[in-house]
Amino acid sequence: MDYFVLEQTAFIALNAVKTGETKNAVLYKTSEISKLLKIDYIYKGSLVSDRLKQLFERYLPQNKWIMNGYVDIESGIQEVFWQMDLFEYIQLKDAVFRNDGIVKKLSLSEDFPPVIFKVKSPRGVISDIVHISVAESLLRRKYYGLKLTRL
Repeated sequence: MDYFVLEQTAFIALNAVKTGETKNAVLYKTSEISKLLKIDYIYKGSLVSDRLKQLFERYLPQNKWIMNGYVDIESGIQEVFWQMDLFEYIQLKDAVFRNDGIVKKLSLSEDFPPVIFKVKSPRGVISDIVHISVAESLLRRKYYGLKLTRL
């Protein structure tokens, strides 16, 4: 099967306080933006950096993106991550999950599933799945804090 699980490798503990929310944006206040500069993908919420969003937009032209702005008011720095509104793939056959809830093996029931989608385990853990074409694009560029595991 030509699919990969997209995982976050650099886990960060970010102290951020939600300060505002609109239909298309969420604003957080933090003094730890330097931590965000070391990663391009945050698995909780399927958040991607601005750089990674540009790549994913090629594969998800109809996707609606929600901006997550992290602002350090004292230093005047802002970092933006984008939440992907991924298609949740419901019709799975014989899905197997790891102990941490990440998908380990799955069989797709449709002939032409999407190139990027998410799978929710019975434990509530969401895995972002990418087609090999997306995985190859990711590997050709230097993105931080993500890894690909073949299904």
